[in-house]
Amino acid sequence: MHWGWLGELFSLSLAVGGMMSSYRQIQVGRTYSFPPQLYGVPPTAATSMEQWRDTLIGAARLAAASEVARQQQRQQRKMNASEKPLPLLAVGERLAEGFIRAFHGVSPALVDELCGAAGVEPDASPDSMTPSQWEVLYGQWITWQERLRSGKFAATSNPATGKYSVFGSQPWRHASVHEMLEEYYEALTTAEAHAQLHDKLAGTVAAALKKARGKVRAFEQQLKDSGRSQELQRLADLITANLYRIPAGSATTVVEDWETGQPLTLELDPTKPPVATAEALYRKARKLRRAVDAVQPLLDEARAEVAYLEDVEVGLAGLKRWTGDAADAVALREVQDELVAGKYMKPPPDAALAQKTAARALKAAARAASKGGGGSKKGTRGAAATATAAVAVDGGQNVTSARRYISPGGFTVLVGRNNKQNDVLSTQVAKDDDLWFHVRGMPGSHTLLRVSRGGLEPTDVDVQFAADLAAFFSRARDSLKVDVIVSRGAWVRKPRGAKPGAVMVTKELRNVVGRPGYSAAASTVAGSEG
Repeated sequence: MHWGWLGELFSLSLAVGGMMSSYRQIQVGRTYSFPPQLYGVPPTAATSMEQWRDTLIGAARLAAASEVARQQQRQQRKMNASEKPLPLLAVGERLAEGFIRAFHGVSPALVDELCGAAGVEPDASPDSMTPSQWEVLYGQWITWQERLRSGKFAATSNPATGKYSVFGSQPWRHASVHEMLEEYYEALTTAEAHAQLHDKLAGTVAAALKKARGKVRAFEQQLKDSGRSQELQRLADLITANLYRIPAGSATTVVEDWETGQPLTLELDPTKPPVATAEALYRKARKLRRAVDAVQPLLDEARAEVAYLEDVEVGLAGLKRWTGDAADAVALREVQDELVAGKYMKPPPDAALAQKTAARALKAAARAASKGGGGSKKGTRGAAATATAAVAVDGGQNVTSARRYISPGGFTVLVGRNNKQNDVLSTQVAKDDDLWFHVRGMPGSHTLLRVSRGGLEPTDVDVQFAADLAAFFSRARDSLKVDVIVSRGAWVRKPRGAKPGAVMVTKELRNVVGRPGYSAAASTVAGSEG
């Protein structure tokens, strides 16, 4: 902020207009005015409970009177503008307003804490307070001042609500105020970083999906157009069979349709002989027939890409909110790595550096193996494979980051958080007798119900428990019910070259109607958001 000799403002970082403050506007061209004086007195000014109480009551009355005056001013402005005046709202005296107006440095949060510790409502009227309530509230006031003087604070917080206190009113205790604030802001920073990464990945997937769906539509249109090849072939045959009857330079000709026996009018190019028109139609028909063979594999590939990206999209939807679980952060990084590997996005700077380091290590290992093995190409490939395996193992993640639930019968149920974990669950963790679940016909997480060898078989209640989880962690999360495939681990295979998360079910055990809203995950999410 800068002002001239007469106090006129000519530069501001933030302007404050009449809508933001009716008392003090700060705008370029206006004369600078100093902030208003603080209401009330220092908290230590009241030396007895009677003086403290009288100060608080008087301030509450002043605050109520000020609010009434503001309402009357607003009503008068409405009347002056020939508008319908607003009805006056009842304004009562409130403890909270009395505290804030009576004493310097007292915030609404502090008032809530003092009143909560004393068992008094902040919105209570001072006139409704009993002598014993005044005594308890004054005791909390004195305790607060003693803590300020001594510097002895009780740092506590409540992770569920995000609230914290230095006076011990929250359930979770910390060793010091410094530790509490460090943990609080670390969690806040982590949550913000999680949200930023999630939004970035979701945007990448949305853009890739839009592109892939566009390719599907384009290839489908090409196939649709190629279906005209037979019609073009027939028209060319009709022209060829009637060449002797078509005069040169004709724009149209009428021939007999072999299929219907009815007259058929054919369009011709008058600048070319009829035989040239027929040959052009033959060439176009052959081209369209060749397009079918060329486009169909591309269409299948584009459809597979759409299905894959939809799986990634569903996995990201389950990782949108930061719950404080480190496994969510791991899963989100795995999705990022997966998208980088699929060339959908560039690697982050740290990942790019790690890749370059790994590549240099791989080349060094290959050179060393080549020297040690007498230049054998076989030895070079073996050393390179070993180096690659070492890098992969060092950078791998454990399946313990999958979601884990316990069914009513005591069976462990694992749910993949992303395609990588889905692959691990279905191809590495799943035993032959384990039950495998997936929502039918749409993207969703792979869900595994572990069955102990030689142990008890899961009941229908356990199967329903797992099916509800599979339904919840799918695109059908907001549906009332959805079909869920139940198979065995032995019947789930991953085709060679398939994208992450893509498997083939060779045999189904049964079909279960999954109820997303009844799943254990749904109740957990509702509790955390409530």
